[in-house]
Amino acid sequence: MMTGFLDDLKVTRSMQLERLREPVSRQARIDNMIEHMQAEHDNEFERLAATISPDPCWNLHPIGAWQGWESVLRMYHANFPFAPEGPLEMIKGVHDPRVAMWGEDHVLFHMAIYADEYPLHRNLTILIKFQGNLVQGETVFLTDENLIAFMRNHVKELGTDKFEGFVPFPAA
Repeated sequence: MMTGFLDDLKVTRSMQLERLREPVSRQARIDNMIEHMQAEHDNEFERLAATISPDPCWNLHPIGAWQGWESVLRMYHANFPFAPEGPLEMIKGVHDPRVAMWGEDHVLFHMAIYADEYPLHRNLTILIKFQGNLVQGETVFLTDENLIAFMRNHVKELGTDKFEGFVPFPAA
């Protein structure tokens, strides 16, 4: 059951289910993904929610994941406001064929290869999946062992109850 800020949200999961009926195209996915990143940049939560599929899953690999409409929206809400530089760097990557590799229902950003040009994403590979034209999820692959250790410790110290809806992955 939704409570708090989710009760006031104008975008609903039902509305997003309806949006899955829209014709699918790569350009519509690109446009929606840029809108998603621009909403992060502008710190506009309602606008951001309108870009997310009704059945989302956000993975922070190998740490854990948020799954489901409410869980993912709570994760985003807890992280607002965003620093504007990160989303802008992602928007830059959308049009860079060296780092954005498109598949039928996803795009893989391998920015670690061009770390000097993408310094905020230098230790990340990011897989964005689509459901229809909507962003269904992000899998952020952490590639730096020190960052992985820090994040695991951070989650352990705070406890998963501080990350509502977060499910930790077992440590390898």
